[in-house]
Amino acid sequence: MNIHPFRPAMPSRRWLLALAWAGLAALAGGCATQPGGDIPPELQTASDESDARKRARTRLALAAGYYENGQHMVALDEQKRALQADPNYPDAYNLGGLIYMALGDNALAISNFQRAIALNPRDGNAMHNLGWLHCQAGRYDDATQAFQRAVAVPTYQDRAKTLMAQGVCQARAGDTAGAEKTLMHSYELDAGNPVTAFNLSQLLYNRGDYNRAQFYIRRLNNSDLANAESLWLGIKVERRMNNRQAMEQLASQLRRRFPQSRELLSYERGLSMSERTSGFHDSTVAAPGTQPAPLAPADGAVPPASAGQMLRQLRESAGVDPMLLASAMKVSPQKLEALENDRLDLLPDVTFARGLASAICRAFGTDPAPVLERMPVSAPGLRPAGQSLNQPFRRTGDRPAPVLASTFSKPLLIAVVGLLLGAAALYFLPTLPIQLGAPPATVPAGDGTVRESVEPAVAPPAEPLAPAEMPAGAASAEQVVPQPAPAAPASAAAAATAVGDDLIHFAAKAETWLTVRDAAGKQLINRALAAGEALGLSGEVPLSVTIGRKDAVDVTVRGEPFDHRSLSKTTVSRFQIK
Repeated sequence: MNIHPFRPAMPSRRWLLALAWAGLAALAGGCATQPGGDIPPELQTASDESDARKRARTRLALAAGYYENGQHMVALDEQKRALQADPNYPDAYNLGGLIYMALGDNALAISNFQRAIALNPRDGNAMHNLGWLHCQAGRYDDATQAFQRAVAVPTYQDRAKTLMAQGVCQARAGDTAGAEKTLMHSYELDAGNPVTAFNLSQLLYNRGDYNRAQFYIRRLNNSDLANAESLWLGIKVERRMNNRQAMEQLASQLRRRFPQSRELLSYERGLSMSERTSGFHDSTVAAPGTQPAPLAPADGAVPPASAGQMLRQLRESAGVDPMLLASAMKVSPQKLEALENDRLDLLPDVTFARGLASAICRAFGTDPAPVLERMPVSAPGLRPAGQSLNQPFRRTGDRPAPVLASTFSKPLLIAVVGLLLGAAALYFLPTLPIQLGAPPATVPAGDGTVRESVEPAVAPPAEPLAPAEMPAGAASAEQVVPQPAPAAPASAAAAATAVGDDLIHFAAKAETWLTVRDAAGKQLINRALAAGEALGLSGEVPLSVTIGRKDAVDVTVRGEPFDHRSLSKTTVSRFQIK
């Protein structure tokens, strides 16, 4: 849930989604107070609610659902119905402010937030939203005042997030000293917040304080919350610290985990995309007496924009972090990351992927048609669209009783099964010699095993970077030297067979990701292929294949070359072998 604070203020639509995480939080609480006075006499609980408030709450829940789906006009209609049921419902005014922000009417948004605060002086969420709206409009003093009012509310639970937003706003206003102090306070309250860690490290990096920037970005990149942007910032920090091995280790993670990311493309082209767009240049802040290590040169042209790349560009041009957008869309950061990297095989189904892409476009006020045109209507390897996303939870012991067992007696079942097996044996027995004598090439192996023709040396996962000492200087390069790769097991060499024995064969010309599932949905392989690696596999057809970089792999099916590149308009290749 990261916000890039070091770009100039942009039009109001850029920050619509930045408020959703705070604005919708109040809808679940329902702590309403009586109007009048700065400090209400008491908190209201569920037992104090009138019937009108309960009816309004039901309407507001519908409005919140429509708002989250990007149906802003329908959400506004339900919000108005909630106010008709209870004209003094502060949460309704808070959601109304978010809806009007999404519609681009900031005047009505401010009026709704102010009304919510007047009805409930303890509504820290509405104060936060009002402050954020002032910040994106360039009214930084008003924004700081609203943020501080929210933090001062004794019952407000999101002080760390509000301080993070205030620090972002101060950085946009040019108050880097105040921004650092506020972000540090947020970090002290919630050291596990990746948004605060990233922004604080970015602030220190832009100021040339590389030792401290390294401390915060290493802690983030050593966690499960690291993404392409944090790894890219870590590469630039280690580059400034002349930690060549640490930089290469982070680049390896970036290449392995985010092969389609723009950060990886920037690294491989030797360009700093984020610094170029912000007008910040590495050469102006080089540490005295040090010579920054050069980035790797370009190795190819920029691929055409895919649906994921278009969504990523849309988000980055609006200055919204993926974690923040994922929170606003009510999905996990991993799902948003998979969508932006065109890894649709990691999403529940095609309908989910297209719906999420459409919702993101509508939230930014953009027509989703160009993005949806670049997405498949159906794709192999994804779950069927008809499968429910909300499957009921069942404990391990809660198994349904067998239908046949509840209808027929066990002896009768045994007799029926025996007759069926006997009939099957009589039917198939005359053909068994012919099948057993058939050439191996016409009967692909169905064991689902992978046979490697060229056995690569598989290195273990890289050791995490040691957190930098605070506030001392650069960490030793010995902290980030990866362990040697273990010797490949002898059984793998014994399993290697000729290409002709496999149903499908892959030869990697460059590093890429490969996923193959058989007809039963069993995952035969799901890992990165190293450059020069070749492997073959067989399984129950149809096989669903996903290749992360289609130009990096040559495919052979039943001994014949297979042109999979022409099947996809994006850099990701998806096809089935039947």
